[in-house]
Amino acid sequence: LATLAQKTREESINLSGLTTPPDLFDTRRLSDIISRIHEAEVRRRRCHKYAATLSYVSAPPAIQPLEALNLLISRLKTAENDVSNKKHRVKMLERLTAPPESADTKKLERLIIRMEESRQKVDRLVTEANKNRQAAVNTEAELRRFIEQTRICPTCGQEMDPEQFMSNALNTGRGRP
Repeated sequence: LATLAQKTREESINLSGLTTPPDLFDTRRLSDIISRIHEAEVRRRRCHKYAATLSYVSAPPAIQPLEALNLLISRLKTAENDVSNKKHRVKMLERLTAPPESADTKKLERLIIRMEESRQKVDRLVTEANKNRQAAVNTEAELRRFIEQTRICPTCGQEMDPEQFMSNALNTGRGRP
């Protein structure tokens, strides 16, 4: 008993040096901290289990031909851009209204063919008229030369003036208009 009393005194002396604990009037805050510590411990254990499991997994093999992979990635990016552009175009085209139904174009085609044939005929006639004008100019020049050389009408034998003859010939409707 004496030893027990001695031990009690020694512990009283040791405990007398300690400060008194704080009052526990609001334990909710401490309770929340303890709860978060517990949750953190559970997450830590779970992470250690995952890490231990992953330590058994071997590393993936190294990719040797990187150029082919980079080329494939580049093609995929290009294709993705192309698809995006086409989707944008489709979206824009969806806003358009459908064109009206085509009418029967056979009649229009026949009219166009006839117009083209008429235009070609006009071109031929213009070319022919130009040739005829040139022929008339040539004939007039030849007639003037003949009259200047002969100066005598082969029909009646009178003297002829080239200007007067051409003026009469043109005014009678047999020459140029």
